Amino acid sequence: MNERPRLRPLRIQPAGGPDGDLVVFHDPLDLADTVQTNQAVAFLLTLLDGERTVDDVLAFWVENGHPAPPRQFIEDLVDDATERLLLDGPPFRAALAQALAEYRAQPARPMAHAPEAYLAEPAACGEYFDELVRRGRALCPTRDARPPRGLLVPHIDFGRGGPAYGAAYDALRATSATRFVIFGTAHQACLPGGGALGTFTRLAYDTPWGPVPVDEELLDAVVQGYRERFRQPDELFAEELLHRDEHSLEFQCVWLRYLFPERPITVLPILMGPLHDFYDQGAESVDGPDGLGPLLDALYAAIEGREDVCLIAGADWSHVGPRFGGVAPVEEADLEPIAARDETALLPWLRGDLDGFFGAIAADDNPQHVCSLAAMYALRALLPEAEAELLRYDQAHDPAQTVTFATALLR
Repeated sequence: MNERPRLRPLRIQPAGGPDGDLVVFHDPLDLADTVQTNQAVAFLLTLLDGERTVDDVLAFWVENGHPAPPRQFIEDLVDDATERLLLDGPPFRAALAQALAEYRAQPARPMAHAPEAYLAEPAACGEYFDELVRRGRALCPTRDARPPRGLLVPHIDFGRGGPAYGAAYDALRATSATRFVIFGTAHQACLPGGGALGTFTRLAYDTPWGPVPVDEELLDAVVQGYRERFRQPDELFAEELLHRDEHSLEFQCVWLRYLFPERPITVLPILMGPLHDFYDQGAESVDGPDGLGPLLDALYAAIEGREDVCLIAGADWSHVGPRFGGVAPVEEADLEPIAARDETALLPWLRGDLDGFFGAIAADDNPQHVCSLAAMYALRALLPEAEAELLRYDQAHDPAQTVTFATALLR
């Protein structure tokens, strides 16, 4: 048994039950079966954080007013959870390695969100995107015809954010770029403690119009640059399996292939991790050696001087309501204060003020759960002098889960 057992990143949700005390542990990677247990056992499992020993767990349990269970009960719980792949350990690592090998063996990453999010049949999908472009032009007319060097575009579903996608990608028609660096958001973690703040893959992304290959030249340059900054390049692929199901990159690749069906485009898809460990340190820590600094430096060196590169961030803003941990439904009256808080971060981002942008979101520990902080930070950091044009800010209001997003062009 591991001396300091550690629970994997899992979705833990109440499940009701006759006494309202059931809890479900669901594995976002689908390596482990869903496990349902009572609140007492669920709480014991959450105490397994990789820092506490079994004796520490017992002591904490007693200190919080509970009768001490037999030590053997905790040991058996750890062994059972390890075998069920809920805890980090050899069984989980073996299952992860097998799943990653199966993912990498595919000719391309399959479309994980078709047909639910968009149609896999090219003609029908093209007609749908044509309509979103028409609506985007009407709602978000651009004032500048110069081709953008960067896009801030949502990753929300097309039903709510479709016109915003349409407007952004319609403006991208003017570009002659053939290489697209895409920053997405890793909405979950793969490993306890996470991997690097940016996660790569070499697998092409499939779309209704065929796969979009990964730019091996750019990727190799980034890997080499990362190594030269005294970092381990394996970190950049440690959580590669997250690419398998993540939509924030998939949606952008589908739009790019729709826009350029014949152009020989390539992508460098990067899933960005959370920056909450830096909230109390400021933007300078994000740029430092323990933050995004090595990755951003390697990316900048790889794309510097290239006229054929365009940068894209698939990024949403606030997530408010009970679905995201809020205590009350989001009412119409709440929308203006939500927008006002978004504005305190959006305006500095548009100006290229990363200190102001990061500080506004990090203040009070990111209370509106802006999920794409790292993706937006990386985009603006790599285009610091670019002029920004905001096309639209919008709110998808739902009392249980309100999501906000913005669309902007960087030239």
